[in-house]
Amino acid sequence: MNLTLQIPDELALAFPPSSTVDLPRRVIEALAVEAYREGMFSSAQVSSLLGISRAETEDFLGRHGAALADYDHEELNREARLFDRPGAAK
Repeated sequence: MNLTLQIPDELALAFPPSSTVDLPRRVIEALAVEAYREGMFSSAQVSSLLGISRAETEDFLGRHGAALADYDHEELNREARLFDRPGAAK
């Protein structure tokens, strides 16, 4: 799929040709983060779209404030209790 964006000229001036910002890459990264946050993309799909490894994807999503796990408070407590049991790996 190809996308074409219309950016008003006065906003496009923020990205002069000499800019080091890779605008198309930034747009794709923003799309990937938002699709992941909305549950439309898995982390594997983000990896595929961006052409990066799983570890790089986890780092990328973390830097952009996207939670890698969506646990509520009770789920976190349940997970913690598993490690508090006798014989649990530490």
